[in-house]
Amino acid sequence: MLRVLLAAPRALLNFWWDPETTVDDARPRELGPGRARASLALSLAVIGALYATGHLHLTCWTPKFHSPWGIGVLLAGFFALTLAQEAWPAARARLWLWGSLALSTVLLPAATALAVAVLVPYALVMRSRAPKWAKWATLFALHLAVMALWHFRWFPAVVFSPVWGPAGLIFAFFVPLRLLWFHHQAVRDGAPPVTVAEVFTYFFTLPAVILVPYMFALPRREHLRLDAAPDPELTARGTRYLVAGVLFALSYHALEPAILWAAAITGQKWLIIPWVYPIEPVFWALSSSYILTGLYNRMGAPVTLAFRSPLVSHSVLEWWRRWNVHFRDLLVDIFFYPLVLGRRSHPILRLWIGAFGVFIVGSTVLHWAVKHYFMNNAIAPYWSMFVENGVMFVGVGVLLHVERVVMDRATAARKAARAAGLPAPKPPVTPAWRRILGVPLTYLVVFTSVMGGYATNLIVEGTVVDRPTLVLRHARALAEAGEARDAAYFRERAREDLERAVAPHDDLTSPWRIKERHAAVKLILLELSDDPAAALRDVPSSAHSFERGSRIAALLGKLGWDAALARDPVALGARCEDELTRYRGIKGLARLREL
Repeated sequence: MLRVLLAAPRALLNFWWDPETTVDDARPRELGPGRARASLALSLAVIGALYATGHLHLTCWTPKFHSPWGIGVLLAGFFALTLAQEAWPAARARLWLWGSLALSTVLLPAATALAVAVLVPYALVMRSRAPKWAKWATLFALHLAVMALWHFRWFPAVVFSPVWGPAGLIFAFFVPLRLLWFHHQAVRDGAPPVTVAEVFTYFFTLPAVILVPYMFALPRREHLRLDAAPDPELTARGTRYLVAGVLFALSYHALEPAILWAAAITGQKWLIIPWVYPIEPVFWALSSSYILTGLYNRMGAPVTLAFRSPLVSHSVLEWWRRWNVHFRDLLVDIFFYPLVLGRRSHPILRLWIGAFGVFIVGSTVLHWAVKHYFMNNAIAPYWSMFVENGVMFVGVGVLLHVERVVMDRATAARKAARAAGLPAPKPPVTPAWRRILGVPLTYLVVFTSVMGGYATNLIVEGTVVDRPTLVLRHARALAEAGEARDAAYFRERAREDLERAVAPHDDLTSPWRIKERHAAVKLILLELSDDPAAALRDVPSSAHSFERGSRIAALLGKLGWDAALARDPVALGARCEDELTRYRGIKGLARLREL
């Protein structure tokens, strides 16, 4: 018993550090039918309960599109379909397709309709004898049409609709990257031809609509062809993955307060830095990835993990190869191999060109056209991703360069040894100290790339540029052009967005809440600009002005600012303007330390 208690912490640390090895080495390899059903039912019940209590973030980093009731229905539907495929194995593919499509239609009707409106014409063109360039053109034309329809200046009734507005964001996180990856594989593979049923199976089969997966679920085309019966070993692996996903979610909620407490009690704020990035995102990513892959495996689809123990990486190159493997495969297939493979001239230069294609072109453009555009519903610079990808381009490019040089030297040494009749030299072994030192250096580079990108947004713009900020800028331009009615409409839409961002939070003093903090500041400026005198009057001369004063007082409390500012509109306005500009430019670099 004592041995078990002593081994438990070590096992948990091994699991956090290298979950892929830990989980894949687990036993048993197979589960009997009864045990498999019971383990799946228990896993889904636990996942549903944790989601309902906010302890499990099934939708990755996207908004929580599903209510706890909706997730419960989807998980119950998933369980019912796994039982149905056992009872009617011959109809397995049809059961998953129509059952998943029915659940998606019930719970996400607008998003499902939008996806169908894009996928049906795409599938019909793919079945035709149109040339490859026409099929690629169709893919881009459909996506550009949806982007145009979800631009807030052109179609505000769609963008700000409580039904169709979220549908565009769900579409962005659900369809474009998967469709690009599917299309690339279909064009490359040729036969068998694409059918409408195959396209719908790839996109709507559960658990895809459960997690709205963004880049977390880009399975290969052949992995969702549900032709063969589920493999018992695959089923057992899916069960282990579900358990691992739940453990990572619970670990996050246990570790975060402990680390914040340790930083506060010791006064060592630097302890929060590695937690904020990369450890916290790793825990969330692994939780979602294991649950998503486990569900796919339980239904019999041999989808592989998207995240492969990234914390063990001892170089930025290894991090890149372990972090979001599905998305990396897409980028490498589309933006790297075509530039690197083929001709033998200038191999090192072509390696750098391939890395440039992956990071600066592919990753930046795809993130912008999917995530950034549909979150802002307008064209806006994506400074953070450009900087993040720039840092990764240099880091990965240098290491790919070194790797190629070392490989070429080893090849030359083997050839020389063979010509001299000597045994081949042993491959060089990386010293242990270099591997150990490589881990924190890797974390530092990754942290610098991501947080440096966010900081660049502040240095360039002075504030977080999100949809309400762009809408306010548009409203200001309309007001200057004399279009007061349209300007008022967009101001109200911006106000609604800002209020939604601020409402869930009572304390905005944390530096990690700068987006919500700036939303509160912009709300105050909106109140001041509506009627500076009435907004701050602390006597209820009218219900409207009293309500404004109350709103400003509440926002000051969340920001942790002096309540006396509520009686001085000039000082309050100046404080707000300073907050939104203090991090801009060269001087802002020094002030970033205040965060």
